[in-house]
Amino acid sequence: FVPHPKDHLYIVIIHIVYFTCVPVLLVLFRHTPAHIKKITLIAGGITYPFYLIHQRIGLISIEALKKIHIPESVIYVSVFLLILLASYGLYILDKLLRKHINSFVGSRFSL
Repeated sequence: FVPHPKDHLYIVIIHIVYFTCVPVLLVLFRHTPAHIKKITLIAGGITYPFYLIHQRIGLISIEALKKIHIPESVIYVSVFLLILLASYGLYILDKLLRKHINSFVGSRFSL
């Protein structure tokens, strides 16, 4: 691997932009209406489950639906919605499990 001569400059610029934008966005987020915050937190909460399951479930579903001759546009939209729904379900399950685990562990290990 040979780094590009301007890599250092690009990394510095990315860090400056990131560490300038994040505090600004955090301040703006405090003044965001509650319903927008909830939507934003849910969207953030489903990204990791979506990332974990999209490739396997997506490919398996697309291949299975192609075999029964469904139009490709319908396949892709359907599979996307399926994975999005599954990710949301995993998000809700994670929240419930965390709540129960925290109440179980917290009741036994309170300081």
